[in-house]
Amino acid sequence: MKALISSIGFIRLIDVNLPYKTLESIVIERSQFEQLIAVDNLKQKCIDKSKLYENGRTYLQAKGLI
Repeated sequence: MKALISSIGFIRLIDVNLPYKTLESIVIERSQFEQLIAVDNLKQKCIDKSKLYENGRTYLQAKGLI
């Protein structure tokens, strides 16, 4: 999740319009997990990664994050 490039699994889920099934969506939707994982700005990193893809942007818009 903290990697700058997207994993193959993430890309495949985004491509078939299942962004809510990604590990990144857990961090985006449940902020308490960001503290447990203890990576600085993890939620923002997950949001930024999702913004790179059309289905990811649609997901973020539905959540009111962009």
